[in-house]
This record gives sequence, structure tokens and C-alpha cells, in this order.
Amino acid sequence: MIKNIYVLLIGILVFSVVLAGCSSPKTDTAQEITINHMAKNMAFDKSTITVPPGAHVKVIFNNQDSGEPHNFAVYETSEAKNSIFVGAIIAGMTTTTYEFNAPTKVGTYFFRCDVHPLMNGQFIVQTGATGSTSGSGSGY
Repeated sequence: MIKNIYVLLIGILVFSVVLAGCSSPKTDTAQEITINHMAKNMAFDKSTITVPPGAHVKVIFNNQDSGEPHNFAVYETSEAKNSIFVGAIIAGMTTTTYEFNAPTKVGTYFFRCDVHPLMNGQFIVQTGATGSTSGSGSGY
């Protein structure tokens, strides 16, 4: 009986080692995207930011409005109820870097300054995107 238990335990151990050898190592395939984004004259310099699904996004945010607080935030919709990322508010004439992961679901999302909601634009998650920007942003 004891011999059968040892045989069973050795069999389980060998089976576990074989399974461990079959698993592939985890790889981080998230693409890194860097976006330069500026607030100046109470407006963003871009109206559209396009990134691939699940990308690790770095936004180098330059607030050029002296004494004015701004931030960069991404939401599911323009109603700004469900946040994807909300960056800290920074006072004017400062640069900061925000980092977050883009949604994995392809679609059009919304970015804005939470202090000045009329400063906003589209955050597009698109398969094959390489991290592009376009347009003059909206503002006050």
C-alpha cells in the first residue's frame, strides 16, 4: 500500500514537471506609444490621438498656460462618467509625463481637461495604429 502511494506521488511529480516544461514564458507584447500633448491658450494642440489596443501610452503633457491648472484624462464617452485614465492636475508652465494602458477594445473614446471640459478630443483605439495625432484641439 505504501509502495503504491510512493508510485502515485512520483507519477504526479513527473506529470507536474512535464506540464511546467510545456508552458510558454509570458511575454509582454504591449506596444509603447509616446504622445507629446500641449495645453496653450486654453486649448489642446491636438484633437485626435490614435493608439493600438492595449498599448502602454506615455503622454508628455506640457502646460503652457501660465498659472492655469490643466490635466489630461481619458473617458469611455464624452459624458466623462467612466474613466480610463485621469492624470494629476498641474499648474501652468510645467511638463509632466502620464502613463497608462489604452483600452484593449477597439473604439473611439474621449479625452479632456477635467478643469476645462471644453478642452477635449477623440482618443481612438485602432488595430494597426502606431501612435498618431492630428488636428488642432478645442478649447475656450
